[in-house]
Amino acid sequence: MRKIFLTTIFLLIVFASRGLSQGVLFGVTAGTTTVAGPSAYMGPISSGGAGFTGSNFHIGGIMKIFVPVYPLTPVVSFNYHKLKGNSNGTETSQNIYSIGLSAQFTLSKQIVSPYLSVDGSYNYFGKFEFTSSGSASSNSTYTASNSPSSPNTLSSKARFGGGLGVGADFNIIPHADLDLSIRYQIMNLLGAKTSEESISFFTVNMAVLF
Repeated sequence: MRKIFLTTIFLLIVFASRGLSQGVLFGVTAGTTTVAGPSAYMGPISSGGAGFTGSNFHIGGIMKIFVPVYPLTPVVSFNYHKLKGNSNGTETSQNIYSIGLSAQFTLSKQIVSPYLSVDGSYNYFGKFEFTSSGSASSNSTYTASNSPSSPNTLSSKARFGGGLGVGADFNIIPHADLDLSIRYQIMNLLGAKTSEESISFFTVNMAVLF
């Protein structure tokens, strides 16, 4: 499933970048992902939580379609988030794959161009896993009421998300653009069951586009 997913996204981006005009920039992105909620993700492993505290990482690809003399820039992105926790020899992890479509509103087109962003995304939550004493297990081992085995944590599920961001494009490198942004995202904004709590991230992103 993961190999098919990654291959499909890669081919879509490659074909799109070849078929569109010179107003299209394609690049790579990387940054940090910080979980802002819920407690099932942020809570201590010893209490049945996932222990996803602190900064995790994400990497991916990005495509921007620049329209001359128009402040709106459509942006397509793909990101792979790796969440990890560790406590007293017990490690937790989860992979999240996100396909994003954003509307970037440029406030001023200069060498440094600040912008606001409204984001939508399709997010696939991979299987939650933990390793204790060298044995890998699924989330079914947890029994605490706020544990990742509860409906508050997604495992092998897909949801639609949304968010807001601020950033800036830096046109200071010949033949390349630098994009820095900070975003707040709710990963299960649509499609969530009644019992699900909001799963939210803060991300800090840096992208280089050519």
